[in-house]
Amino acid sequence: MSDSLATLFAQPSRIDNKELVARKRTLVELPKTEEEERALEAGQQPNKRTKRAADFAKSRKEESSATTSAPKYDPVAEKEKNKRTIFIGNLPTAIMASKKSTKELKALFKPFGKIESMRFRSFAVQSNLPRKAAYILHNVKDDDTTNCYMVFEKEEDSLKAVELNGTVFMDHHLRVDHVAQPLKHDNKLSVFVGNLDFEETEESLWRFFNETCSPDKSNVIANVRLVRDSKTNYGKGFAIVQFTDTNYVSKALLQNKKELTTSKKPRELRITRCRNQTVAPVKDRKLGSAVKAGKVVLEGERAKKGTRVKGIKNGGHAGGKKKPRNPEGRAARRSKEFRQKLGAK
Repeated sequence: MSDSLATLFAQPSRIDNKELVARKRTLVELPKTEEEERALEAGQQPNKRTKRAADFAKSRKEESSATTSAPKYDPVAEKEKNKRTIFIGNLPTAIMASKKSTKELKALFKPFGKIESMRFRSFAVQSNLPRKAAYILHNVKDDDTTNCYMVFEKEEDSLKAVELNGTVFMDHHLRVDHVAQPLKHDNKLSVFVGNLDFEETEESLWRFFNETCSPDKSNVIANVRLVRDSKTNYGKGFAIVQFTDTNYVSKALLQNKKELTTSKKPRELRITRCRNQTVAPVKDRKLGSAVKAGKVVLEGERAKKGTRVKGIKNGGHAGGKKKPRNPEGRAARRSKEFRQKLGAK
């Protein structure tokens, strides 16, 4: 048995390595053999296989040069593009699967100016597919909302398009805002809404506060921001609602501990005024430092002259003069008694 195996492996291989290398070279490179070079110099037409190999090598070379020369991200161009871009929120996910609905959305904003491009973002995926693959296969969560970024050709056209904020499209109140010049958040015009379901939508909040705060049920809301998880796109259970006037804020506060009647899963709301919260000191275990209000104070740092130091009664400034001791105080009396005892010894 061993002798037959030895004779089998001792035989030369039937595959000609030189021939394989020549075939591979003709597929990815230009012809290199002497006969083919002489044929090209004589002006003869090369065969189809050689021509295909030459065209393939040329196309690969052009693609590689184009990818290396063109930058992937240009911050200056991106900044200029943001000046012409608007944000459209609270769009139904059904718009991504319907070309007719997409054309209707473009037709809604077309009177303000020519639209350059439009892209959808921030939608919940039903499976573990990447967002781009889920968008192509339309494997997104039904009865949910998505966002859209619309780019105009002119900056002044994009600024005018913000007028459509609060417009009803496909039974949804649109939140339209500018990317470069967004609406500033005002605590005096806003309320915090808590105890929401994780699958709650912005539309239920739009309808609830318009019905309860507006006498004629017209739109009195500037925007609704439902805080969501960046990976799953599900809500975190709270939202910020900003109104157009402070009078509506007072009416919204009266709805505290009342059910969200416009929701599929009604829950008792927790509504309070929006206020700036002070950040408590957080201990950083790795660096051994205290972080307070965005300022890092290293442990063991010495006080410098002119800085305020807590617990010092000399005006609160380091480097101040120490106040003289009261001669009739307890500390002075005990010090005098101690010195007398030492002298007696």
